[in-house]
Amino acid sequence: MIPFKPLLLAVLAASTVLANPLPQTTDLEQCGPVVCAQGTTCCNPSCGICTPPGVACTMQACQPCGDTVCQLGTVCCNDSCGICAPPGEPCTTQLCQKLPPKF
Repeated sequence: MIPFKPLLLAVLAASTVLANPLPQTTDLEQCGPVVCAQGTTCCNPSCGICTPPGVACTMQACQPCGDTVCQLGTVCCNDSCGICAPPGEPCTTQLCQKLPPKF
């Protein structure tokens, strides 16, 4: 049998941990394909552009390309591999397979 005093201390310690959980970071903001760093905000989700609050931002619409987003001045030349290139540039025709998620 566990003595009363150590059991009481264990219960109090556990309730303190449960009553005071670690603070969760909620400052990170999803911005299209990226997560904005702390102190920045998403200003263009289609391009995944984050800037400090109040800073000017482009309103261009970026093109999704597989698992990435093509930036200004590029086009999606291989969607299966997520490859962007300047318009007219050569690009691989390789087919890329998606790997299953790792657990």
